[in-house]
Amino acid sequence: MSDRSSHEGSMPVEIPALGRPFSLGALYNCHDDQLIPGVTLWDVEALNKDVVVQSQENTSFEIIASDSLSDKSSAMNISASLKASFLSGLVDVGGSATYLNDTKTSKHQARVTLKYSRTTRFEHLTMNQLGIQNVTYHDVFEKGTATHVVTGILYGAKAFLVFDSERSSSEKTQDISGSLRVMVKKIPSFSIDGEGAVKLNENEREIVSNFNCRFHGDFALDKNPVTFEDAIKVYASLPTLLGENGEKAVPMKVWLYPLSKLDTRAARVSQQINEKLILGAEEILQQMAEVDMQCNDLLRHPAAVTFPDIKNKISKFRDLCQQFTITFQKQLAKALPAIRRGKLQETVLAEILLRCQQSPFGKVHIEEFLSRKQEEINIVGSYMSCLANIPTFPSEEDVNQVFFDPMVEFVIGFNFTSLKEEDLCVSDLSHWLQTDTLISAGKVYEKKEVTPWFKDKDVQIKGRKYVRTFKEFAHNNEGKIHSRFIVSSTLDLQNRGFSIYLYASDKLVSKVFEPPAKPNLPNISSKAHDSIELTLNPADFGKGFIEGYIVEYREAGQNSWSSLRTGSNVVRVTGLKPNTKYQFQYRAVCKAGVSAVSDVTKEEPTLPTNPTKDINKIKMNLLGSSTLLRETKPSVYQLPSQFSNKGYRKYHLGQKNPGKPKKVALLVGATGSGKTTLINGMANYILGVNWKDDFRFKLVHEVTNQSEAHSQTSEVTAYVIHHHEEYRIPYSLTLIDTPGFGDTRGIEQDKKITAAIDRFFSSNHGIDQIDAVCFVVQSSLARLTHSQKYIFNAVFSIFGKDIKDNIMVLVNFSDGERPPVLDAIKTAEVPCPLDLNGDPVHFKFNNSALFADNQPSNYSFNQMFWAMGASSMNTFFQSMNQKEAKSLRLTKEVLQERKHLEICLQALQPQIKAGLLKLEELRKTELALQQNKDLMNANKDFEYEVEINVSVKEEVNGYFITNCAKCHFTCHGNCAYDDDKDKIHCSAITNGYCTMCPGKCVWSVHHNQAYKFSYTTIKEKKTYAELKAKYEEASGEIMNAEKIFQKLEDDYCNVQAVVLVLIDKSSQSLKRLEEIALRPNPLTATEYIDLMIQSEEQEAKPGFQERIQSLKAVREDAEIIRKISSGEELLPEQYLQEPKTVKKKGKLIQYIKGKSQSAIDTVSSFFSFSD
Repeated sequence: MSDRSSHEGSMPVEIPALGRPFSLGALYNCHDDQLIPGVTLWDVEALNKDVVVQSQENTSFEIIASDSLSDKSSAMNISASLKASFLSGLVDVGGSATYLNDTKTSKHQARVTLKYSRTTRFEHLTMNQLGIQNVTYHDVFEKGTATHVVTGILYGAKAFLVFDSERSSSEKTQDISGSLRVMVKKIPSFSIDGEGAVKLNENEREIVSNFNCRFHGDFALDKNPVTFEDAIKVYASLPTLLGENGEKAVPMKVWLYPLSKLDTRAARVSQQINEKLILGAEEILQQMAEVDMQCNDLLRHPAAVTFPDIKNKISKFRDLCQQFTITFQKQLAKALPAIRRGKLQETVLAEILLRCQQSPFGKVHIEEFLSRKQEEINIVGSYMSCLANIPTFPSEEDVNQVFFDPMVEFVIGFNFTSLKEEDLCVSDLSHWLQTDTLISAGKVYEKKEVTPWFKDKDVQIKGRKYVRTFKEFAHNNEGKIHSRFIVSSTLDLQNRGFSIYLYASDKLVSKVFEPPAKPNLPNISSKAHDSIELTLNPADFGKGFIEGYIVEYREAGQNSWSSLRTGSNVVRVTGLKPNTKYQFQYRAVCKAGVSAVSDVTKEEPTLPTNPTKDINKIKMNLLGSSTLLRETKPSVYQLPSQFSNKGYRKYHLGQKNPGKPKKVALLVGATGSGKTTLINGMANYILGVNWKDDFRFKLVHEVTNQSEAHSQTSEVTAYVIHHHEEYRIPYSLTLIDTPGFGDTRGIEQDKKITAAIDRFFSSNHGIDQIDAVCFVVQSSLARLTHSQKYIFNAVFSIFGKDIKDNIMVLVNFSDGERPPVLDAIKTAEVPCPLDLNGDPVHFKFNNSALFADNQPSNYSFNQMFWAMGASSMNTFFQSMNQKEAKSLRLTKEVLQERKHLEICLQALQPQIKAGLLKLEELRKTELALQQNKDLMNANKDFEYEVEINVSVKEEVNGYFITNCAKCHFTCHGNCAYDDDKDKIHCSAITNGYCTMCPGKCVWSVHHNQAYKFSYTTIKEKKTYAELKAKYEEASGEIMNAEKIFQKLEDDYCNVQAVVLVLIDKSSQSLKRLEEIALRPNPLTATEYIDLMIQSEEQEAKPGFQERIQSLKAVREDAEIIRKISSGEELLPEQYLQEPKTVKKKGKLIQYIKGKSQSAIDTVSSFFSFSD
């Protein structure tokens, strides 16, 4: 032991109390800075006999701007030796000293502390107590547990008001700290009015509004301050909180006297620890506190919040540093007392500090990790800002959720591929702690040099290129419901840093997808009088994923563009005017979408042409091969089309031209809207017929024996106009004509139309995509009747949601003004694109001029309407050329779901009625049994009357039926299959069994017959003996009245279960239709149907009674749908609530599936056959 250490160890010591319960005469061990409870040198009477008390009133006020351990220790007047004990965890602090443990949580946090200190009195012992002769308990010296005795205490109290404020992104921490200091300094000068309010001006209130306060003190407060104003009030109250005479003061400073001065046998401090070593330990712990703050800041960064891969690494690093801190403190706590006792040299502490610096927890390594991680999240954050409008799905599991949307076909993901890469620094930290290198002789840590992904130059270049192209591609495909753009994070070691992933139908199809970048200008290869050939030059990025191009062209000076699709990079644009300047631009097309459009070419003229070579030649050739229908002025001719019947009617005009683009338009509308005439008008426009020509063409093959009240189109018919160089449109066109909705044959006819469209779409020779759904309406419909509203709903209920942007409103019978029907369409919320005026995008026609007399004396309005129609035709076909074709996949699914729902409703109606009838039978039988209980007990027979359900045959014409021969039940009322051998394909059949008939019978007992089953009720006499015998035969046991009643109740449960299964299927169909259909459920509008019935009754037009019957049947379906949608019970509530009858819905559905065949037969028997 050195002389210095020996001398210091035998000198009196002055230390702060730090909230510990010191008292005069208490013993203290300076080896570990602990009070020795319950042991003293004197008895209580001797100790208190000569205590000297001196008044020492003093108050001080101090501002502390630093939050370091060093400055906090200075504020508490802690010596180096005591600081070492506190840092190692040997000393537990309390009261105002808890301020030592209050550290900032963020580097962005500004902090200023107000220190308030007051002393009241000083108490100390006299030499009377300190004389060795006055010591009562001498054995204390021999135990060696204490080194000092408390001989003096300064009483008073301290308080630390800690003010914090988080800076915003636009502020500087220094500026906030400055404002804090200014306001905290003013605290003693603020006054409080009579009502307890702090007097602050508006500017001061605004400054302090973001300050928060924490209190550490030796004062007992009713409520801790939170705001700046709270702190002012607390500060003002502090002088009064110690009592009038300072009786609530606590020890603030303590004087310790060495026991070795009283008796040489007492323990002493053999060696004091070098202050440089204590400073080294403080620096390490201060560094770990800084690490904790920096980690908190990193974890709040948007990149860490968004991506768990980043967050987890930072959290793991912080946890490891916290573990290191605990381990380091444990080493200090073990070494310090041993060094002070002289059992260890202080070189042991020096070695601990050295190993810390040589470990991966050394300052240089820790700072490097934090700097690297800050750079990483800044880079990720910059990419996130660039892609701010694109949703982020940070994990593979999250990406899978995107495909929960049934509309999504493609997902294009900008993927961070290296965020989950192993961080060697974190791995080394963990390994170092696990091997406990800190406390054993270890080697110097050597960091492995690895270039992080974000510092890789190649990755940086790739990232900038990828993000620009991805953002551009996403922008150009915004709003396409089949494609979804996301930002994600998936580990991919083969594609470091960044990659663009392409998913198709929830499958990852490419990890190196390159969306086509903006293409270069096209080159003009050759010219003709009516065409220009282009050579397209796509950009290198994404070139390998290009599947085609969309080429756009326009006349110089025009605003609107026409377009065509091509799969080749050499394309000839045809249908151009001779000697006319054109401009071109194009986009590259891949699976997932289209690229940005190229720059526009300079104006390029076509070649001049011979004026005699024009469209007159082709139309005159067609005139020669057409059939004269009527000889008028102008005469009308039927075009020479070729008919093919491949499951539907199809007519071809001209020869196939495989090299030309193809467009498909479906025309739908109400009867009388003019679809047929409009198709004829389109044909005349395409073939170049002019107003002054003395002939007109008809393309549509009309059914001539139809009433005008009936649709002139009897079935779905396709007209294919194969492209010819002289036509007015640059593509082949298929026009699909559909029968008109809402004719005098009523709703049953509308159902047949929907079925016909379904068959057309489902045909193997049909179409699989569509460019336009043309909704044909009459211009004058300013307000819709109830029937017309129903028709609007019926038309759009057959399409999927993805068709919305391809709906084109064709307004017939227009007069040149804004059509009134646009308001009706908006009121009816018809789903279609809107123009800049907020009106549905529409095209005006008036085909009354098509076959009108064109003699000079009759020009007037007809010629004006002809010109208006020609202009609209030109605009319409240009607009259609720009439409992106849509797959019919979703529309086909809508039609299938509607078919399934219709079948379920057909089956539900009779089975609900059967259930109600069985309930009534149950009630009447129970009543009869109760009334005749005496006869039953006497085993005598009696008679009672009930109503039973019987089926009757109802003739049908014009459509096919699927009847179950076993159940006498119509399972499908409008089947596509007439041959019994094909009934396995009926929509009511699944896996070979019927899903609709009560018996769930095999498909082979189902037949197409000339009648359907309907059901009626008849009264029937029954006897108790028959009922009893029936159930005894079925059950094989003797039946009493109670068992018979239970058996009737079971029969009802069977029906109820069958109904609930059908309800469940209907509910699933309704839910799916909500997801995919433009008009999910037209039948829910029961009020429309009621009003339509009223209109039919009032007008009483021919056939109204049959139409009313159809409407009532539809209303029953609509009511069932309404109840299913709202979750109402279909069977009477009073029965479902009876304790004997009620069952959980889910259990009932399982109940019917698990019943024996005899129970199924019981349900089937409710639908008995009757001649």
